[in-house]
Amino acid sequence: MVAEEVGLEGGLGMCIFRLKMTVVKINLDLNRWRCQKMTAVNLRESRFETIRFAFAILSSVRMGRTGSNKQREDMTKNILLLDGHPAAESLSHALLQAYADGAGAAGHQMRTHRLSAMSFDADFGVSRFRDAKPLEPDLQAFWDDLLWADHLVIAHPLWWGGMPAKLKGLIDRSFLHGKAFRYDDGKLLPVALLKGRTSEVLLTSDTPKVFLHWIYGFGLKQQLKKQIVNFVGLKLLRITEFSPVRNSTPQKRAKWLKRAEKQGRSV
Repeated sequence: MVAEEVGLEGGLGMCIFRLKMTVVKINLDLNRWRCQKMTAVNLRESRFETIRFAFAILSSVRMGRTGSNKQREDMTKNILLLDGHPAAESLSHALLQAYADGAGAAGHQMRTHRLSAMSFDADFGVSRFRDAKPLEPDLQAFWDDLLWADHLVIAHPLWWGGMPAKLKGLIDRSFLHGKAFRYDDGKLLPVALLKGRTSEVLLTSDTPKVFLHWIYGFGLKQQLKKQIVNFVGLKLLRITEFSPVRNSTPQKRAKWLKRAEKQGRSV
């Protein structure tokens, strides 16, 4: 009887133990299911947040573009266009006109001077700035418009590695000490007096770019950037080269004109 009671208790204990283990397993499975469910919910919520964040970014980009366009409309520039070719009809003139078309479409204000129509003595002719000759009416008009301008665009051909002599003469005569730059006592470097303005050049050439840059060293760029426009504060933004002009096809020139117009729109 005792033995039977002991066996009964042992069997009952084993049943209770197994029941407890079953309950533990059920709890573990239930917790695992809950974790999986929460993970799925969190994943869905995470995906939803990601999508919502992406839409927020796209909305801000659209608003930014709209704001940029509005800001651009409010930032129209005064642009001085200088046709620096000594001849009345040239590719330089056509490129400058295409640039003007683009800038006009963008709402910018423009004034134009054509070197071929300007009358002045291109020879500086003296050894000291204080002895400089008075500016002729065409040079004075150019200088007045340069002071009006925010941005200067010069279109000219590359002749003998540099700019045409008459164009260089315009710079020699009009970029004067006390007007375009100034030397102060005790200071080694001059003060640029045209700061706050920018410039760019549309350059035509028969020289292929690889020769101009790697064989010849593109001396004109160094002269323009370091010793002319940047020297007086007209920060040079770019020199756009259209070359080689010799043997260029009408299709090629049409692409150049479109490029110039595009630059006018984006100035």
